[in-house]
Amino acid sequence: MLYRLLPAFAAALLLSLSAVGASARPSREFCEENPESPPCGGAIEDPPIDFCELHPTSPICDDLPPVDPPEDPPSFCDRFPTSPLCNPEEEPPVVEEPPVEEPPAPTFAHELSGSAKVKGDDFKTSQPYTLQLNFDTSALTFLAMDSDGTLYSGNLAPKGKKGNKFSLFLDDGSSDALSADVAARAAVASGRAAGSVLGESSKLTLKLQDDGSISLKIKSEVLASGLGEVVFKANLTEAPAPQ
Repeated sequence: MLYRLLPAFAAALLLSLSAVGASARPSREFCEENPESPPCGGAIEDPPIDFCELHPTSPICDDLPPVDPPEDPPSFCDRFPTSPLCNPEEEPPVVEEPPVEEPPAPTFAHELSGSAKVKGDDFKTSQPYTLQLNFDTSALTFLAMDSDGTLYSGNLAPKGKKGNKFSLFLDDGSSDALSADVAARAAVASGRAAGSVLGESSKLTLKLQDDGSISLKIKSEVLASGLGEVVFKANLTEAPAPQ
């Protein structure tokens, strides 16, 4: 009985498969209107570009040009350039200070000239000596410069009752400069090297003459190593102003 049913079952199965295959194929009219459709034998179209931009590593996108990486998003200041955070206060411009100019050389109203004597234990010499001088009897100050360009400054003090004589007192730096000058002159006169100054004293007297000119007397005593005691004396006068 069973062997009679097997041929009938096989025939029924073959008919069902044929019906499925026929249903999976489009009709002839559909393929005539759509010949490039995949069911009708047409090629599979390339995927849309936007798909490959989203999925550049997909195998179906291998033949497409490389996709550029996305640009960096704009910064906060690019989006909001007027924000106070993006416009810090500007630093004030640097003002360059003008270069410091050297003060002009002083001018002197009085030109004094005369002779200076330098005397030691075994030497004595006399040589010309000039000095330029400015003084202020109200402020009681003075400024002088010798022919070597050495500046001397200090204070005046009235001397006597007539009001035409003044004692000149050198400040510390000027006193040292005068002592060094006297020691240097003594070294030249004696032919010996001058050592350090061990002691000094000086006396300067200024006199206002009746003709409007002035005179100045200088006496300086210096004790220097290698030279001993040195005495310096200078008598200087100014030519009277032309009438």
